[in-house]
Amino acid sequence: RKNKLKKKKKKQEKKKQTSVLKKKNQSKNKNNLKKITIKYLPDEEKPDNNELNVLKRAIWKFSKLNNLTIQGYAEKREGDSTSKVRRLSLKRALFLREIFLKNNFQSIKIHVKAMGNDINILGDKDIVIISTKLKQ
Repeated sequence: RKNKLKKKKKKQEKKKQTSVLKKKNQSKNKNNLKKITIKYLPDEEKPDNNELNVLKRAIWKFSKLNNLTIQGYAEKREGDSTSKVRRLSLKRALFLREIFLKNNFQSIKIHVKAMGNDINILGDKDIVIISTKLKQ
């Protein structure tokens, strides 16, 4: 009987320890940013200083362990070719990628997508969306 009681107590202690660890991991994930949108002025390759400051304040919230996706968009204006719009969206995304690389993010964990002009986006189309998928 004493052995059985000891085993039960050990099991209960292990359960408590694992639940505490799970809670700690969950609270860490809450600090990880999942998505941020950086706005651009029309035809600009770099964001203005206000948007750069937003990114610099938020960059530490992205986990360096997770994969990042940087999707660049640009609005197609009258006279713009599709390739010009896509190149602009790529330049925007690559500029932000460079900021992440300077902050010691691994290049193999950063995925850049030049989306060009996406008609499915509502509102401002001169943006870059940085998102991450949390590991589970």
